[in-house]
Amino acid sequence: MYTNSILKEATLKEMGVWNGDQWIWKLLQRREWFEWEKPMVTTLLHNIQRNNPCKEREDEWFWKGEDNQVYSVKSTYKTLQNGDIRQENAVFGLFWKVKALPTAQFFAW
Repeated sequence: MYTNSILKEATLKEMGVWNGDQWIWKLLQRREWFEWEKPMVTTLLHNIQRNNPCKEREDEWFWKGEDNQVYSVKSTYKTLQNGDIRQENAVFGLFWKVKALPTAQFFAW
């Protein structure tokens, strides 16, 4: 899927448009999808449409390893030692199972 993309170096704002308050994804490809690619494209679109940008909120970073949401090496070490790596939803795990180039997987993540 990544090799077929025209938007390999695009930012998020270049991958869709706002229609009022609704975000519409516009993923552009070089050619039509092969039949064997269509289920993967459908899955990707389904997953990213569940996580659309929101106009009313600014982007933010926070660390879920601590209650105060502040990152520290100590909390990372504790998280890794305890095996307490939380996946907020099953979609995260699915991204790494898709047969795509690592750069495409990273982008999707």
